[in-house]
Amino acid sequence: WFQTIAPNNPLTIVSGTSLSSQNFGNVFRVECSLIEKWNMVSNPLQPAKRKIILFPDASSPAFKFYGGYVPSESLFVGTGYWLKFPSADTIEIFGTEVTSDTIDVQADWNLIGSLSSAIPVTCVEPIGTTVLSNYFEYETGYVASEMIEPCKAYWVKISSSGKLVLRSNCVRAKTILHKK
Repeated sequence: WFQTIAPNNPLTIVSGTSLSSQNFGNVFRVECSLIEKWNMVSNPLQPAKRKIILFPDASSPAFKFYGGYVPSESLFVGTGYWLKFPSADTIEIFGTEVTSDTIDVQADWNLIGSLSSAIPVTCVEPIGTTVLSNYFEYETGYVASEMIEPCKAYWVKISSSGKLVLRSNCVRAKTILHKK
């Protein structure tokens, strides 16, 4: 069933079982799978939304990372957050699809967000900087990821201040193997 929270807030569904994204006309739906305890999450849809609207069952404030952990009431596209949940859950969120984003990054570790659809990490273009690490997601421990998935956030180490451009419509270059 659907429930309208407020005129400018998304619709929410209280059931679901798998991670997916779907487009319903002008409204885009993303399903978010959450684990018990701490999760690295992001808002993959526009507009920015308050934590209580996106993740009403969270048992902690949302913390973004900017040289240290900073509580944040609103969750913006492109930013990653730590958020604690009392139990595993799957939620659905609705909003406007985000197919590209330019994220400001600083030297050292950054906690970045995602787009509305999954993209390979090879579709992340650094501008004015170099990526020095894998993209790490959190699943009761850090795991290197080959994909940037909706609702998740990722740690990535950067050489200097610059930007990361995420695009869902990128074409991955094919690797050509040469025999010697």
